[in-house]
Amino acid sequence: MVDGWVVRMDQMGGMQTQIYRQSIALSNKKIKQLVLPIAMPNAPKKWKLNPYLTIQKGNIPMLPIKSSIRGTFGLNFYWGVGVILKLIRKKFKKENYNIIHTHCSGVAAPLIVGYIAKKIFKKPLVYTVHCCRVSTYHPMSKFDSLINGLIIKIEKFCLEHADYTIVLTNKTKEIIQKNYEIPNEKITVIPDVIDCDEFLRNLTDKNIQEFQQKYNLDNNLKKIVFIGRIAYEKGCSVLLNAFKKLNRDDCELIFYGDGNERFLLEKEIERMGVQKKCQVTGYLPNTDISLAIKTADLVVMPSLHEEFGGLILEIASVGKAVIGSNIGGIPTLIEDGKSGLLFECGNVEELSKKIDEIIDKSDLLQEYGDELKKNISKKYSFQDNMNKIKKIYSTLGE
Repeated sequence: MVDGWVVRMDQMGGMQTQIYRQSIALSNKKIKQLVLPIAMPNAPKKWKLNPYLTIQKGNIPMLPIKSSIRGTFGLNFYWGVGVILKLIRKKFKKENYNIIHTHCSGVAAPLIVGYIAKKIFKKPLVYTVHCCRVSTYHPMSKFDSLINGLIIKIEKFCLEHADYTIVLTNKTKEIIQKNYEIPNEKITVIPDVIDCDEFLRNLTDKNIQEFQQKYNLDNNLKKIVFIGRIAYEKGCSVLLNAFKKLNRDDCELIFYGDGNERFLLEKEIERMGVQKKCQVTGYLPNTDISLAIKTADLVVMPSLHEEFGGLILEIASVGKAVIGSNIGGIPTLIEDGKSGLLFECGNVEELSKKIDEIIDKSDLLQEYGDELKKNISKKYSFQDNMNKIKKIYSTLGE
């Protein structure tokens, strides 16, 4: 609620999940952190998860102006102003920090806040770029298109003035260095990571059975699954149209997630007349994501832009097959025809055809899932990547 108004907030996605995992892991390495996120109005203003990790609400109170992109118009503005005000107060109280680490989602606010924080505390600044404007981001509205050039300039200025930049893929690193003046010694690739044992902890027979009952999953139907925010850039309409073209009575489509465009998706489902074979579940807790993957026959990731594709790490942990669009970091995780399938981004016809070709081939689906699991476990070591971040902190904090 915001002053009595129910807000459909921008749901927790891959970036937020990674920040959470990273913060917990670094606190376990005894790195003391203060995290300033956008917090739901009913959340505590400040709470301590453990002796090394404190969470404090970053944003100021928000006006109830709806937005189909972020849930609340100006959501990042409210966060940015709130964080800057808090940092100024902390400076006056003579609180001090060794490193400023800002996570960037393709919008201007985190970039600007990080740069201002560096100036306030005169401490090294690290950016992690979860979505790069010059490499990956595609504008989501006419207004977004109008300001895209300005935000690219802001991104260039801020990254060039950072002490260190972390990106998720080699492709983004190459494009950033081609367009921005950032030397090799100030940029590195640290991809999204997953602690497989922790992620699979909830995957018990009892929990699987309860999950199937909760969502009325029919064992006689093949389950094609989407997991994530219901938002334009996630390509939900592409998958829905592909499912409509599939025209099969032995399949159901499940959208696990919530978001600001959920009502539009539900209207489209009704308009197409596929509501008996398609459901939108609403918010799915992180602890249930492994269950959603496990009970699926096929997971589809139809994103229109995607910096990395952290969901694929979760799919790999369970050993399921995935079809993904051939954009951003997705092709670096899925080897087409060996550990899954790729389709041309936005191509409804191709996606529908590939689903139809594979959905009945349970042995091939399992083969893809097994190969994906083997490849991911080799390349994306959770502890190795946390140690890399710790080393960056140690070097800059000397």
